[in-house]
Amino acid sequence: MKRLILMAAILPLIITACVHFADRGATPVLEGEKWLLAEFDGQTAPFQTVDEAPFIQFGLTDGQFNGFAGCNPYFGKYTVEETGDLSLGPVASTRRYCPEADEEYLYFLALERTASFRIEGKELRLLDKDGGLIARFIRIY
Repeated sequence: MKRLILMAAILPLIITACVHFADRGATPVLEGEKWLLAEFDGQTAPFQTVDEAPFIQFGLTDGQFNGFAGCNPYFGKYTVEETGDLSLGPVASTRRYCPEADEEYLYFLALERTASFRIEGKELRLLDKDGGLIARFIRIY
């Protein structure tokens, strides 16, 4: 009888945990990953980099993103909704001068136009309000 009562008390916890983990597997993971820039403005490898390849990262709990744009580090706040809506910005960066400064500026403006995202396999696509591609990134493991 005690076992039956114990099982009745534990069963809902087990079911809740299983549902929780099943939901996590179905939701694309944006946070905690490092995403390497693969395409921007219709061009692959868009910036000639000074230090390292451009990338973006999204924080796990603080609503902050950061990255490197080829010459300058950048950062800002983001919000993501269960619907896939995503907003970034405003984007702030250091102001180191380099030949790709104009491309970086356009990249930052484009990031601020982000309205949603899609993750397919190891690719992250940032989309504008009309569903057009702003930038494509590859997950770095």
